[in-house]
Amino acid sequence: MTSTFLFPVALQPIASRLFGELVHCGPMRVTCCATLSVNGELLSLPGRLYCPVDLLQRVVDRETGDARILAMCLGTRHWDGHVREAHLRRIVDLDRDWVVPFVVQLLGEYVVEIAQVIKEALARVDQSRYAAFARANPQFMELTRQRTVSYWDCYYRWIYKYLRDYPARAALDAIERMV
Repeated sequence: MTSTFLFPVALQPIASRLFGELVHCGPMRVTCCATLSVNGELLSLPGRLYCPVDLLQRVVDRETGDARILAMCLGTRHWDGHVREAHLRRIVDLDRDWVVPFVVQLLGEYVVEIAQVIKEALARVDQSRYAAFARANPQFMELTRQRTVSYWDCYYRWIYKYLRDYPARAALDAIERMV
């Protein structure tokens, strides 16, 4: 399973172990992925993680350090939006470059409450991390921007009259200003 997923060299053993534990402890499926650059290394961002919430939480609770942070990052890819939001709240302020793609990915999804959390957090995060990520991944940033337009138009146009006011788009605009 982990052969399809790339992580920075320092994280690869942790990622392999976490995926292995999740697979062997219960039913799990992971959809693939966007491959992005983080400090010149590749990171495969899972599309969706389908595993029991209690299993994921046991893994997060048991781990420490970077393993715990990576487990929470994987939680932001869970199929349940409430689980994604809960894990996002725990990682959004952390000072790891490899956390940034997990946060930015959520802006290209349809859950406006999650985008609002990110929008509010951007005022207190290390902006240089977000700027570096955006510079290294222009195609991903553009795809995410296009997705914000689609979700705004389909679901939120009547709530946010102007696209610039839609939280996901406002957050992306803020990240692009950091560059």
